[in-house]
Amino acid sequence: MAKHHPVHSICCDTSNGKGLFFDGNTVEYYTRDEFDDEDLVELHFASGHVVEVLNNLDEDYYSGENVISLVNQCICRYQKDEKK
Repeated sequence: MAKHHPVHSICCDTSNGKGLFFDGNTVEYYTRDEFDDEDLVELHFASGHVVEVLNNLDEDYYSGENVISLVNQCICRYQKDEKK
């Protein structure tokens, strides 16, 4: 029986200013240009889609978090489940 992972919804802005709402569990990996002036993250989804988003999140909803920290929580949870 397949295990179901809890939905970890993340709402952020794309690099062109549009809002994006996605399930963090669908991100396979991300890349980040450390030398970019803007704090951008390139999300690579299991579907094959790639989206560039701003790493910073609305502090009212995600106090102390950013896209990378939330996606890492999802990726780490998935890897822990795979080892069981």
